[in-house]
Amino acid sequence: MFALTVIAQKQFMPSTQTLFQTEHLPIEQVLSLQPVVRAYLNESEKASELVSDFLSVDAIGRQIERKQSSTIHRPLLVDVLKRQYAGFVGEEVFNNIHKLAEANCFTLVTAHQPNLMGGPLYFIQKAVSAIKAAALCAAEYPNHQFVPVYWLGSEDHDFEELNHFHAFGQSFRWSDQQGGAVGRYSVNSLETMLAQVVQHLGSGIHAEALKNLLQKAYQPGNTMAQANKIILHELLGQYGLVVIDGDDVDLKRLMIPFFQADIENNTVATAIQPSLNFIHQEFGHSQAHARAINIFYLTNKHRGRIEATADGRFAVLGSEKLFSKEALLQELEAHPERFSPNVMLRPVMQEVCLPNLMYIGGGGESAYWLQLKAVFDAFLVPFPLIAVRDTAVYIDSKTKKKLDKVGLTVEQALQPYDQLVKAYVQSHTEKQLELSPIKQRLQTLMNEMQDMAKDVDITLKASAAAEAHRMQKSISNLEKKMLRAEKRNHDEAIQQIKAIQEQIFPKGKLQERYLNFMDYYLAYGKHWIDWMMENFNLFDKQIKVFIEKH
Repeated sequence: MFALTVIAQKQFMPSTQTLFQTEHLPIEQVLSLQPVVRAYLNESEKASELVSDFLSVDAIGRQIERKQSSTIHRPLLVDVLKRQYAGFVGEEVFNNIHKLAEANCFTLVTAHQPNLMGGPLYFIQKAVSAIKAAALCAAEYPNHQFVPVYWLGSEDHDFEELNHFHAFGQSFRWSDQQGGAVGRYSVNSLETMLAQVVQHLGSGIHAEALKNLLQKAYQPGNTMAQANKIILHELLGQYGLVVIDGDDVDLKRLMIPFFQADIENNTVATAIQPSLNFIHQEFGHSQAHARAINIFYLTNKHRGRIEATADGRFAVLGSEKLFSKEALLQELEAHPERFSPNVMLRPVMQEVCLPNLMYIGGGGESAYWLQLKAVFDAFLVPFPLIAVRDTAVYIDSKTKKKLDKVGLTVEQALQPYDQLVKAYVQSHTEKQLELSPIKQRLQTLMNEMQDMAKDVDITLKASAAAEAHRMQKSISNLEKKMLRAEKRNHDEAIQQIKAIQEQIFPKGKLQERYLNFMDYYLAYGKHWIDWMMENFNLFDKQIKVFIEKH
């Protein structure tokens, strides 16, 4: 693994002096992951039933063999990408598109819906994670080629989820009612917002490049899908990132037999239910809800779920459209572009359309994918390796000085706020604030009391237990009051801790889930991307903490 990392990093060495000091922390220590994802990362025996293989460099070779044994539509894929990239310039991207025609070339894919102005930071970070993973695989498997792909989920119709972003210390929200797939939205009504954003960019060293990028992406006449593709291409095209839009008639045509099977046989719901039951039983929570039909009907202004009616017909929710089964299947054959997979079938579509080995997603996405292997098996499509993408946390120089002043490590700073403050106060006082020993001694006495009460009358045991619980609760309340009182003696340090946490967790969220890439681009330009490229490695299952140098 060390040799693999060193070879791959040579491609991405920053062209400027070192901007950050980097620390690595176990991913489970920072991210709030669902039990099924934790089990997968720890390669537990129970989780092995949900995947074809656990993620590793060696597993790449085994996944290549699985994918080679399946049908891969390489000529069609290359034709689609050439058409979708008409008018674009970029040698690295077009080289990768042409490589996809070759039998030894495979993809590593990540995906997301279109976002406004790049949306949250992870929209960019997950692309970088895919690019670096492809380089790592190429270093280990020199007889194969690996292409990083960003699948743009442009058919998503949840506008409220995608119509805002946070940058420059404020929030921006787009009000529009075009309806239907967000990727098809015209950007024309964003003219005023774009002018406001450009004004915020100022005149710093990296502002002009960012201004040109946004004006190119959001020029009148573009769609949201086009705008997002331009942003990804301008920032990451030089690394060979290929963006593919799933809202494509030729790609949809490949899905006709899969859509037909779900309409006629409810294939997804039938296949996935045992997996959902298993995950619920073993891990306490399942992410998905299996619908009888997992397809939307898509028009320019509407995306409505297809649902079977009591009389055997098929309705498009939110519209007056009603089909017989025969008419719906005829519509599918004639107009596959009008059919759109939901969150259950879109992963299948990605794997059908791409020579893919790995899906790279966040913790929530990984939990979703870990439920789907049985669906892939039902469709005879190889299930990809699942990788939790790289996550970066940025600590600026001012925040680092605050950390040093209060004597906290980076690892401590990433703890939940209340837990961090409690630990700080307890470690910086000579007073005894922890009453656990007293609680334990009291519990021993209370157990004796319950036994004595039971000997007198069995019905008194419950009363004794209730009294013991009340006393333990009273001690816990006293413990909290003692901690609050002692906190007042450390108010200055606690205010510093609060400021530290607000920088690392804006609005209580990880930076990548709240902040926009523009703040980082303005500060560091593309050197920020280079630094991620050098340090990302999803195989190590670690969070990367970038600490700005003083």
